[in-house]
Amino acid sequence: MILSQYSWVLIGLLLAAWTLAAGWAILSARAREQSAETSLRYARRLSKMVDESPAIPLLVRTDGRVEAPQKLASWFGLDAAPQFLSELGGDGSGGGNRGGTGTSGLPEDQLAALSAAVRRTQKTAMAFQMNLRPHGSKRSFSVKGHLADAQISPAGAALIWITDTSESEEELTELRKQAVKAR
Repeated sequence: MILSQYSWVLIGLLLAAWTLAAGWAILSARAREQSAETSLRYARRLSKMVDESPAIPLLVRTDGRVEAPQKLASWFGLDAAPQFLSELGGDGSGGGNRGGTGTSGLPEDQLAALSAAVRRTQKTAMAFQMNLRPHGSKRSFSVKGHLADAQISPAGAALIWITDTSESEEELTELRKQAVKAR
């Protein structure tokens, strides 16, 4: 079978189109790969900034599940990052905490107040602010909560920022003592 001159031209055009399509696919895949690498670097950078931040984010979903870094567990004297908001509490007896120091988690009244504030925020979108102090600890924490943006969690979760204010509390206490002494 002998191919006509038009058949050879058609085969050549088909191979050229196929080569161009393959080249376009390779170039577009490379562009998407570079874009993904840039996004990944940006996400790692933001994650590192949050890790080194003096405040810790805590996302509380409507079912009580939380997303929190391990750093929160160490701040509250817990063995592991909590999976539920109720796991921030502790009995203060030393059971389940590091070294049995008796400083694990929040007292029941503070945990109940935090849980009520979170539920209120999830239902009404009203922000809240409070101070917390774990069992037997000298550390104090400032807590600010608000409804999480829909891009973070579309189901009405609360975003809580926990800041260690222990040094500020110590300075205030010292200044109060000096003021009393000066009087």
